[in-house]
Amino acid sequence: MHHLVLPLSDPHSPMLVLQIQNGLNPKSSQQIKIPVLVDTGFNSYLSIPHSLVKKLNLKIDGETEVELANGQQYTVYVGLVNIKLPDFDTIFEIEAIFGEDQEALLGTKTLDLIASKFGIDFDKSELFFEGLKIEVS
Repeated sequence: MHHLVLPLSDPHSPMLVLQIQNGLNPKSSQQIKIPVLVDTGFNSYLSIPHSLVKKLNLKIDGETEVELANGQQYTVYVGLVNIKLPDFDTIFEIEAIFGEDQEALLGTKTLDLIASKFGIDFDKSELFFEGLKIEVS
């Protein structure tokens, strides 16, 4: 299979349900499913609220500076998290920003791990991938 289409969970915005866990073994690690906004303007992997960092007991590995679209800069905590998208067998270990937002954001670096091309079809409420780089279930 060279392409995949995932339905978005909200027909009015590009939302997916993502599984986040605090270990690579799904049987022994704590995990939670959360809605994430697919943000094609977010050039990173993932941003998750501090409340989830505490709930999953995620480790903070450091700090980094981020710049918003409006040019504002601020310091955020970062750490590694394990995620699984719907219909994928692969668990990804990616760097996440532990942000102040109440909403989780899935960025283009994560989408690029999955496929060479991706996009959102708002009319069909779908996220599509072409040129898959990983196995799907």
